[in-house]
Amino acid sequence: GEEKDIDIIEVKVDKSSILNNKKIGQLTIRKIFNSTVIGVYRDNSLIVSINPETDLLVGDRIIVFGKKSNLKKLQEAIKNNDPKLLINNN
Repeated sequence: GEEKDIDIIEVKVDKSSILNNKKIGQLTIRKIFNSTVIGVYRDNSLIVSINPETDLLVGDRIIVFGKKSNLKKLQEAIKNNDPKLLINNN
């Protein structure tokens, strides 16, 4: 059947973002938000060969796949620079 509550979003990494200068593997997007980073737009190019060591830089746009409800929570966490976005951030 057709899933209607699945979506893909873009999240921009700003200079003040908690995601800036972090590696994909440092993020809790999969663990806490049950969503998956499927690519990164950088300098007008789409990078799909990402891995846990991929760095996120200012201006990057992260492409994330997941349930709409989880993506909404993720967007709110990113907007608020919520520390729970990072693994082992005490």
